[in-house]
Amino acid sequence: MRVSAAVIAASLAAIVNAQSAYFPFAPEGACVAGCTNSVGKTFFENYTDLDEYSPYFIESLSYTFERGSPKTTSFMTKAGMCMGMCPQEELDLYTANYPTKLEWYNLNKNSPSPPRPTTQVPTTTTDATTTTVTSTTPTPTLISGDFPFFPDGPCVSNCAVTAGKSFFPNYTEDPTSPYFLESLSYTFERGSEKTQAFMSAAGRCMGSCPSPELDIYQGQYNAKLAWYRARVSATTATTATTTTTTEATSTTATTTATPVPSSYFPFAPEGACVVGCTTSAGLSMFPNYSEDPASPYFIESLSYSYESGSANTGAFMTKAGMCMGRCPQDELDLYNAQYPGKKAWYLEHKGTTTTAPATTAPTTARTTTTTSASTVPTSVPDNDFPFEPEGACVSSCTNSAGKAMFPNYSEDPKSPYFIESLSYSYESGSLKTQEFMTKAGMCMGKCPQSELDLYNSQYQAKKTWYFQHKNTAPTTTTSGSPVTTTKTTTTTSVPTSVPGGDFPFKPEGACVSKCTNSVGKAMFPNYSEDPKSPYFIESLSYSYESGSTKTQDFMTKAGMCMGTCPQSELDLYTAQYPGKKAWYLANKGKPTGPVNPTPTSTKTTVPTSTPGSGSGSGTYPFKPNGACVSKCTNQVGKAMFPNYSEDPKSPYFIESLSYTFERGSAKTTEFMTKTGMCMGTCPQAELDLYTAQYPAQLEWYNANKNGGSNPTNPTDPTDPTNPTNPGTNGPFDYPFEPNGACVAGCTNEVGKAMFPNYSEDPSSPYFIESLSYTFERGSAKTTEFMTKTGMCMGKCPQTELDLYTAQYPAQLEWYNANKNGSGGGNGTEGGGDGSGGNGTGGSEGGSGGNSTITPSTNGTATISPTSGTVTLASPSPTSSNLGSGAVQMAVSGFMTVAALLCSAVLVV
Repeated sequence: MRVSAAVIAASLAAIVNAQSAYFPFAPEGACVAGCTNSVGKTFFENYTDLDEYSPYFIESLSYTFERGSPKTTSFMTKAGMCMGMCPQEELDLYTANYPTKLEWYNLNKNSPSPPRPTTQVPTTTTDATTTTVTSTTPTPTLISGDFPFFPDGPCVSNCAVTAGKSFFPNYTEDPTSPYFLESLSYTFERGSEKTQAFMSAAGRCMGSCPSPELDIYQGQYNAKLAWYRARVSATTATTATTTTTTEATSTTATTTATPVPSSYFPFAPEGACVVGCTTSAGLSMFPNYSEDPASPYFIESLSYSYESGSANTGAFMTKAGMCMGRCPQDELDLYNAQYPGKKAWYLEHKGTTTTAPATTAPTTARTTTTTSASTVPTSVPDNDFPFEPEGACVSSCTNSAGKAMFPNYSEDPKSPYFIESLSYSYESGSLKTQEFMTKAGMCMGKCPQSELDLYNSQYQAKKTWYFQHKNTAPTTTTSGSPVTTTKTTTTTSVPTSVPGGDFPFKPEGACVSKCTNSVGKAMFPNYSEDPKSPYFIESLSYSYESGSTKTQDFMTKAGMCMGTCPQSELDLYTAQYPGKKAWYLANKGKPTGPVNPTPTSTKTTVPTSTPGSGSGSGTYPFKPNGACVSKCTNQVGKAMFPNYSEDPKSPYFIESLSYTFERGSAKTTEFMTKTGMCMGTCPQAELDLYTAQYPAQLEWYNANKNGGSNPTNPTDPTDPTNPTNPGTNGPFDYPFEPNGACVAGCTNEVGKAMFPNYSEDPSSPYFIESLSYTFERGSAKTTEFMTKTGMCMGKCPQTELDLYTAQYPAQLEWYNANKNGSGGGNGTEGGGDGSGGNGTGGSEGGSGGNSTITPSTNGTATISPTSGTVTLASPSPTSSNLGSGAVQMAVSGFMTVAALLCSAVLVV
């Protein structure tokens, strides 16, 4: 692997700032260290890779560096999934440090850790400047140990300690330490830069922690804050006075600076960032979402925030919370402070239809915002341009693409170049519009969804306006006006023959191909970029029929997706586009009728020798998969088939390949789903190789599998003969917990791309049909659905994946009992094994293991069946702190509320 000079420099800097002379490496960062430690604790209770003087340090490192061992394989897979959400700079440093750390481990693994060096206790100082909160030298006040709170749990604690040590090497959660108060200041000095940075780092890590730990953390937060402030006040009067005054001033300023919008809804807007996050999350789930009290949808919109326990609120709060992680602390504080009051207001008003008068402050505020935003001229000579600006990001993309092609490009309606500039967006069929939309679309891939939604909603109306006005523009625009007669070149000279597969162009790469395929299949289910497919020409038409609505739609969506692809792939895509289009226009004849997509002829590119009599011949002309991909396929394969082997000389080679290539079979569906989840964190280069070789490997397997005498013929991929009855069943009593936000996002995204009416709402008439995509094992659609969702789920929290896996068998049983409208279902008996949700209720079954969470003094949380509420042992959270915004969100703004991951109901 080539490592950049920047990464090498960062690695050297880490060694300079090393943990110690004994172990000359610094933690890569709070996120990576949080992943390794939280995953490590699930294998080994005393795991630590942060304390090199711990007697368990070497054993902890063995989970990372004993390559080839089952424990390292499992550890690295789980840690890798977690690291998928970490900052790239931490991942680069982790990769750069790995070889040197491995060498260090092999040299030291058989030697005990040296004794912990003695450190000089810091001396007390009365200098006011050294007793402030920002001092890096802690006040040596020994806490008595009277810290009456339960440990949050190993995962949350590790996240806090890891983040803390990256800012303050003496960070500790030990109440007897002289550094304890200084350490707590990183959590509770709200408004300070260090607390904002700490909470952001710790919050990212805590996102993958178990829900019971997060509940404890949030339930105790306010009480811990009060304890901290009382101790700081008693310990250092000067610091306490300064802190209190500052906070009071900040609070007063925030309260008085933001006007209360109305007497109907007497709460101040939290600020542009927080409101932007909640609005964006709301619109993605409910098109009429509005935070305007005068809107008829206001009460329904509030339900997404305050219907605690519902799937909608879990998903909404997760999306909004993740977005708020970047918001200013004063906005987050106001959000948390107002949350209980807003919730109480909602619960009081949710059954009503009353709205605020149209003349209330929200309308005024909107008018003011519109007025202040209207610095962009609103008209061209004699013509209004009645459209809203889409937003800073989209505007930046269109302007940068436009000016690169036309130096006088302008989106100012008063500009003499305005009409000419619009032509780059709306002259469908022209080369310049094709190029402009591709470049702008690539850039827009990183823009906020709210801006993209506005852009898409206004596009057709803007295009109509342009054609109504384009001939009224000044003469300066005439020279660049597109010649619309160029459209005729796309509909003439249609050849009568279909190409024979001679398509002399390179694949652009995995990312670009993924974008075009995902967009293509959403528009045309038989979309294929395989030159041998009978649907190849039809598929190319989506890219190259310039001027058509479908090409405009396809290129815009694909371009948005490509915004995150490597530049090398984009360069190749752009370079090959004209040649591919010319090839298409010369060959664009389509099949004249329905074509059997199954190839009928024997391929000619298979190897000349085949394995014989159940053993591999060793003649397998493909490169081995990379280490990460190979680890995924081997790990999953051996779990399903103990003799699984990717060695071409193995007698089990053909049988092993069948798990990858027997498309439509239940085992391949399961294998591809699990490996897809695992591969989510693999290097892109390995994924590119895997994707590039797959078609040829499938071809080789089909040509050789019966020579190997292992697998049987593939299962017929047609749908079952006992079809479902969509649109007539429901509502159903579906006794299962909703999937977490990430998993549900994956299944819904893939499902809707395959079936527009896909719904996971048991009251939907399409619910049973939607479930069939998950549970009709052996069908082509389930194979495709499970593979795509599996790849998407690779970045989801482990807790969500565990819930998804645990519920699958019972959900499958429920589906089979109900799919033909028999209703009820037999279900499996409810009850609990203590896990809080492994049992599922049938038509007369139990509740499936409702739970009580009892924190213990050693930092664990036990779960036992109860009557159905989560109970936190003393100190029990009060209704005020459970109902506060802090319960719904980590103070950093990272939301941790999702559907409960055990069959318990959190009383909020």
